[in-house]
Amino acid sequence: MKYILTVDQSTFSTKVFLIDEMGQIHASKSIKHKQNYPENNWVEHDASEIYHNLVTATENIKQQHSKLFQDIVGIAITNQRETTVLWDKITQEPVTNAIVWQCRRTLKICDELSKYDERVEELTGLKINPYFSATKLKWLLEHYPDKNRSYAFGTIESWLIYKLTHGKKHVSDVTNASRTLLMNIETLKWDDELCQIFDIPQYLLPEILNNDDIFGYSDIEGLLPYRVPICGIIGDSQASLYAQHCFESGAMKVTLGTGSSLLMNSGHEKPEKMIGIVSAIAWCLDKEVTYAREAIINCSCDTLNWLKDQMHLFKKEDELNDIWDKVPNNDGVYLVPAFVGLSVPWWSNHAKASISGLSRSHTYNHVLRAGLESIVYQIFDAAATLMYDSQQKLNVDGGAVFNEGLLQFLSDILNMEVGVSLHCDLSAMGAYEIARTRLLSKEKLINVQKTYYPNMSKEDRIKNIEGWHYAVEGVLAMSEKER
Repeated sequence: MKYILTVDQSTFSTKVFLIDEMGQIHASKSIKHKQNYPENNWVEHDASEIYHNLVTATENIKQQHSKLFQDIVGIAITNQRETTVLWDKITQEPVTNAIVWQCRRTLKICDELSKYDERVEELTGLKINPYFSATKLKWLLEHYPDKNRSYAFGTIESWLIYKLTHGKKHVSDVTNASRTLLMNIETLKWDDELCQIFDIPQYLLPEILNNDDIFGYSDIEGLLPYRVPICGIIGDSQASLYAQHCFESGAMKVTLGTGSSLLMNSGHEKPEKMIGIVSAIAWCLDKEVTYAREAIINCSCDTLNWLKDQMHLFKKEDELNDIWDKVPNNDGVYLVPAFVGLSVPWWSNHAKASISGLSRSHTYNHVLRAGLESIVYQIFDAAATLMYDSQQKLNVDGGAVFNEGLLQFLSDILNMEVGVSLHCDLSAMGAYEIARTRLLSKEKLINVQKTYYPNMSKEDRIKNIEGWHYAVEGVLAMSEKER
């Protein structure tokens, strides 16, 4: 039996999986890394800590399954997108902490570059927004000038591959490169005009490869008996789209993660512009590109992290499973989680979070339910912006799929069938499947799902959605007042 060591480097942790050629996970290890908040609306990660955690997790698995390491044939990587790392090629260490995709420190830069909005969207499919990498890199270069021309830039997968290959490979894949605001979505190359707009020298940028290319070779600091190919490199949201087998145009999925990405396969032609929607590269395999439309939700399940870690309203996620029984409806309480602004369809960088509709009779359970419901309402807005068809099926994955009440509410509000993969690590499986196709077998695996169907009345559905939109309008009105 052959194995692929698969890395899922996410916003909060680094997970390593040992997966055999039949798609069975034999071992896994997850290690959390520190979330740094040096200033309000700033979010940073220590890129060295993340790489160390990858090595440590691999070492932990080897301690339990050393014999299987003789049969590892490749390394696949999926990762949090947009998070920006700047390192020095001389020391092979980060210049400073990585700026995370959630970080809003570049709002002023985005406002100053707003005159280029239309042209940038035409070239990249994206909006000038702190979410994406280019303004983060611009900020880093302004504060940490590259005096010796020795710096290198990359998103997380690029940094990990650089370290895994001991500096031999400075590369990125087409999905992650497409999230930087620097890659032309049609040519799939770094764009001179975009680099000029953001004032980014191209010598900093990695080589762009297709998702099924060989990105280099590594023995993971000697933990493997020999160097194996690094293959199956893809951003986490696109990876889960692939693992959900959304191979046909119109097929779509949503990942219930820190943020959420509603991705819809749009075929092999660059999608036409839609208001509030960004265009994306789904993947490029066998030198054929597949595009997608994407509706981005800045803060999804991270709302639950806030309710747990900052507000201390619960301790363990399984406490949320019976909220739907404790509080049979929201009773007019809504939580709008604009902790880092609002994305689709509002795209308000200055919006702030709020809880509305509270009365003296409400309890913390109403706030918890409002937090859970906010995940669904944002997905509804995203799907509506994509002009979804309720006759379609929405494929769902991510950490929150264990909350059955949440999934039923999602089906009710969208009034559509919801299919939930029984595999909880879809991003990892997407990277693995791409690597498996290149290194082991072209035979597709089966994606087994549990299905939910809507059973909410039309009246209740409309009432819930209207209440949510009233709450959002209040947040938007306040953000305009404070600007």
